[in-house]
Amino acid sequence: MNKPRVLILTDWYLPGYKAGGPIRSIANLVQLVGQDIDFKIITSDRDHGELKPYSEVEMNVFQDVQGCRVMYCSPTHIMQNVRNEIQIWDPEFIYLNSLFSVDFSLRPLVYLWKMNLLPKVILAPRGMLGEGALHLKPFKKRAFITLFKSIGFSRKLRFHSTDQSESVSIVKVLGSATNVVEVTNVPSVFGGKASKKRSENTFLFVSRLSPKKNFEFLLSTLADAKLFDASLTAVGPSEASYLKHLERLSTELNVNFVGAKNPTEVGVELDRHDYFVLPTLNENFGHAIIEALAHGCPVIISDQTPWKDLEEQGAGWVVPLRDKEKWSEVMLKAKNLGPEEYTKMSSNALAYVKRKFDLEQLREQYLELFGAKD
Repeated sequence: MNKPRVLILTDWYLPGYKAGGPIRSIANLVQLVGQDIDFKIITSDRDHGELKPYSEVEMNVFQDVQGCRVMYCSPTHIMQNVRNEIQIWDPEFIYLNSLFSVDFSLRPLVYLWKMNLLPKVILAPRGMLGEGALHLKPFKKRAFITLFKSIGFSRKLRFHSTDQSESVSIVKVLGSATNVVEVTNVPSVFGGKASKKRSENTFLFVSRLSPKKNFEFLLSTLADAKLFDASLTAVGPSEASYLKHLERLSTELNVNFVGAKNPTEVGVELDRHDYFVLPTLNENFGHAIIEALAHGCPVIISDQTPWKDLEEQGAGWVVPLRDKEKWSEVMLKAKNLGPEEYTKMSSNALAYVKRKFDLEQLREQYLELFGAKD
């Protein structure tokens, strides 16, 4: 049996890491089912937010990257390369790793529509249709969604959702006729161990420093709880002007902005800190959350992620964004948690991840998504 040919279009890929979850989603997917599916990836020639291309890759040709053929496109060659590959390679499926990307979703969709190839498309919105995400730059997004629906895109292609709440959001925004397939993301490999609490009361934030991730809200809750002696490390890229704004807001707090780090360095930071905290406005998965739990690091997260049951499992706290006072209470409670309670919570974090993910079952679901099962 021939392997299904799947062309993935995504803004960023390895060796990039600054875009976070979207890169990990594809890299982990390829690692899980790459033996059974013939993947090719077309992506940009630079990491998220970078003005210069990668120095270690060749442009506009396919090359092997961890067992997968990847083409890094210079900005002026993206659509030409996409059209050529669709015409010559004739993939069974074209997988779009974003909804609002101009170069890797919108333009390819228009081309595929003109060529009557939309039934081949699987589109992963990556949480972009969640209520919290739509509140950011709402006018542009609503205009695009109106156009998207009027052309009939939502009825002619499939959408890949990673949890039930995202499935509901997709249907709510795009209409009941939308074809949604629900398969959770592939987590990174894990194998951590339970940790002891450190005396510094250290909190760790790992994500892009952007309004969607709600870092300003986190600073405000720390101030309200008067946690001036606790330390917060912020790992992630940010626009220079926004970073200066956050630095001004945090002058009375013990906050360390360390910039973007690669996955190995993030693992080191998780092992150094007591708690992972993310008051995000919306996550369809949240790779950083799962990686924190897999390192035995309890988490404090908003109620806008799929992991709504982790508090009842004793692996951390899920706090409603509308209840700012509750956030301050939880941060203070975490700071004052005793060593035995903390170690138990760390063990629960590890158990939570192991219980949530069956990689063999997940592999079967992805093979079915891409038509690789008999």
